[in-house]
Amino acid sequence: MTKVYLAHSAHEREQGKDIEARLTKAGYDVHNPFDVEGNDKAFWNENNEVIWNGQPNLEACDWIIDVDLQAVRKADIVVMIMPQDLLTFGCTCEMFYAYMNKIPIFSYVPEAVSGHPWIVGCCRGQVWTDLEELMVFLEARGDPLGSEELLVDILADLEHEQWRHWSSNIANEEDISRDRLNRWAESDVPFDSLSDYEKEHDRVWARKVIAQLKELGIEL
Repeated sequence: MTKVYLAHSAHEREQGKDIEARLTKAGYDVHNPFDVEGNDKAFWNENNEVIWNGQPNLEACDWIIDVDLQAVRKADIVVMIMPQDLLTFGCTCEMFYAYMNKIPIFSYVPEAVSGHPWIVGCCRGQVWTDLEELMVFLEARGDPLGSEELLVDILADLEHEQWRHWSSNIANEEDISRDRLNRWAESDVPFDSLSDYEKEHDRVWARKVIAQLKELGIEL
């Protein structure tokens, strides 16, 4: 199931709930940041300060940023809903963070900024100025990653586990430099815990397997 991070403004929470419901019905696993306990109690005053139970709190701000970006990192795609009055900052930060982690972004933005190079570039052109058109697109596709990309990750996971087994044996049997062992230790985690950049190393081999199977005439 495709994991979606729903990036939207605190001012658009009701709309966010409606979008969450539609995407869930279409088969997505949706993370709404305002469903997180604590984050749901945050709001902004007239000075644009985060209020935490009535008091501005820098620690609360740090907590919100950390929780939100962790959730973005775990997502397969980000759906960004930018308010028409442009009164948002978090959405664009989450968009850029997703872009830096190579997570696909599907965005709805005001027409006035739909051609902005940062938005077009980060979203790789997946930009809509009509929210309903974006929703119909996502509901129709159901899984923007495609079944083959899901198979890629399944095979990449196996490739990574094979590497972990191999590296563990080599480390125990041969004289490996401390620097190399330290580098290996950083990647000696489950596939799902790797960054998207690191996952690509395993996906390269997974795609080679799929290519070979297709050459043999095997339907996937």
